[in-house]
Formats: sequence, structure tokens, C-alpha cells
Amino acid sequence: MYSAILSLAAAGGVWCGLFFGGICEWPGATGWAVPSWLVFFIATQRFAKKGVDKVQAALQTCMAEGQARMQAKVQRLQMRINSISAMKQAQAEIERGQAEIMKSALAIVDGLERYKGWIPLMGRQIASMRMQFHWALKDYGKVDELMPKAMLLDPMLRAVAMARMYMRGDTMEEIGKVYRAGAARLRYNQGVILPAAFSWMQLKKGDVDGAFKTLTAALEKSDNPILKANHLALQNGKTTTFSNQPFGEQWFALQLEEPKIKMQRQHQRFR
Repeated sequence: MYSAILSLAAAGGVWCGLFFGGICEWPGATGWAVPSWLVFFIATQRFAKKGVDKVQAALQTCMAEGQARMQAKVQRLQMRINSISAMKQAQAEIERGQAEIMKSALAIVDGLERYKGWIPLMGRQIASMRMQFHWALKDYGKVDELMPKAMLLDPMLRAVAMARMYMRGDTMEEIGKVYRAGAARLRYNQGVILPAAFSWMQLKKGDVDGAFKTLTAALEKSDNPILKANHLALQNGKTTTFSNQPFGEQWFALQLEEPKIKMQRQHQRFR
């Protein structure tokens, strides 16, 4: 890592200056060189972090402005949806708008590449960001490439990894390992999308008992009403009423189900 190497070179310079300059013997020179390495290392890290913060701020601005434009566009389109063809056209327009936002975000993330050698785990952080945006673009080949490098610390990103594994036909045992690794770190009412997604996958595979057990364990750390409703549905044998659609965009972002767009009814006026 560049920071460590430069800091070591600087500390070596301090040691040589003190020892060969006759200012200190080698123990004293070493005593000054060690804290010098730490000071230089912290300074380079802070300098690099300022650059990373600028890129991340630009990324947040890009996403916030893009989503604001998309929300306004969705509201306008919904007023015009009065037929199946209009609905399909609106969906295509929304997808194009979302793709433009993701591509702009990916271009900004490229600016973090220069800091990979300066900040620990920056490469894995970049992979995590790129995986999220390529998922939104439905570039599944790129997602598969990035997944082993990504840090799945965020529950939503871990749910995305699980969704991709489910799509490509990985075993439920493999998906379960990814789920349990993330669920073990969840705090109360945190990351409820994880047990919601995993129980949905289990139910789709015909493992009703497994889905029930997943939700039972999840409700020990959550009082989420959607998880409760699905748990009750499985308990009463009403598997057809199990639904994660109330999670809204968070659920549909996993691309396991398509959202339903309601058509606006056109009312005629009669005199």
C-alpha cells in the first residue's frame, strides 16, 4: 500500500538523519522513527480520504438529483397510463431513465480507482458500489464477476447477492450460508429484507417449513408487520397470501418480482 511505503521511506529518512547526523544513537533514532512513520501514515490517509469524500459527495448528489427527476417523471407518466400499450411504454421510459442514472453513477465511481493503493479495502468498496449499479442495469455477468470481491456489509447488497444466486440456480444451502452470515449481524428491526427474501425463496422452492422457521427466527429480532403477516399466513397454511410486495421499491429492487403499475381510469363527464 502506497501510504505504508511512503511513510516507511519518510521514517527511514528521519532515522538516517538522526543517526548519521550524529544527533542520536540508533535506539534514540528508532524511537523517533517509529512515531514518525505513524504520523506520516495518518497524514497520507487523511489526504486520500478527502479525495474519496469528494467523489462520494458527487455520487450522492448524482443519485439524489437523478431520483428526484425520476419521481417527477413517474408521476407524470402515471397520469397518462390508460392502456396496456401506454403502460409498457411508460415502463420502458422509466427503465431508460434509471439506466442513465446508473451509468452516470458508475462513471463517478471510476474516480475512486486512484485511491485503491492508498486506502485499505478500497478495491472491495469500489467492487461493492459497482455491483449495486450493475445490478440495477441488469448486467448480471458483471454482477457475477464483482460479487466475490464485494463486501456484503449492507443488508440490501447481501439481499441482491442472494437474489442473483437464486436467479442463476445456486442451491438453497449455498444461499442459506450467505443469508445466515448476514442475519447473524443484524440488530433489532435492521435489514428485514434479508429474512423476507430468504423465506420467499424457500417458499418458492416448496420448503414451507423452512420459510416458517426463517420468519420465526427473524421475529425474535424484529416486530416488522410484513414479516409478522407472512409468518401468520404460513402458520395458518395460507401460503397464497404470503407477499413481500408491501416492502415496495426495496423488494422490487431485488428483481424477483415485477411491480404492478395501476392504470388511471378515464372518467367521462355527463351533462
